[in-house]
Amino acid sequence: MLELWVDDVKQWASKGSAGCLQISIEALFVSICQKKHYLYRQNDRNKRRQKIAQEKKRLLEDIHKYNQQRDGDPIDINTVVEKLSTKSAESMIWPWQGPNRDGVDILTKKGLFDQEMLLSRLTEEKQILVKEMMQHCQYLKDSVSKVQTLMAPVSLITQTGSYPNGITEEGYKALCVF
Repeated sequence: MLELWVDDVKQWASKGSAGCLQISIEALFVSICQKKHYLYRQNDRNKRRQKIAQEKKRLLEDIHKYNQQRDGDPIDINTVVEKLSTKSAESMIWPWQGPNRDGVDILTKKGLFDQEMLLSRLTEEKQILVKEMMQHCQYLKDSVSKVQTLMAPVSLITQTGSYPNGITEEGYKALCVF
């Protein structure tokens, strides 16, 4: 069932990109919603209000154009304006997004699709992290081996009190300089 819903979301997304007006309408709607959401968190509120008003005007013009040229279901301007004025603006479903065949709305399906994508990214990230940690552990093992090789003469000197193989103290110091 989940796979069918994921397919529905993918089909919905591909249908949504069919026409320039559809893309413009959706983009303007989302942009206005986001700007209104952040309006009171930013200092230049008057400029933001002006931009929101300009985008709202362009949105309504695009909806009017869409309603004039399309044979399909028209967009109800009053519904769009009402959705923009409430907090449920993200739940706008456009006529070109298609009907539900199974009684589950596209937003529910999209939410599940988003959760599946998050799980997929988490699994991928886990694989990458495990690989990186294995590489890091190998690096540390190699480093331990190198340190042990460098420390071997030092421990021999401390145990016996003499330098190995006829190396003088100055020669040993020269070898230890990295």
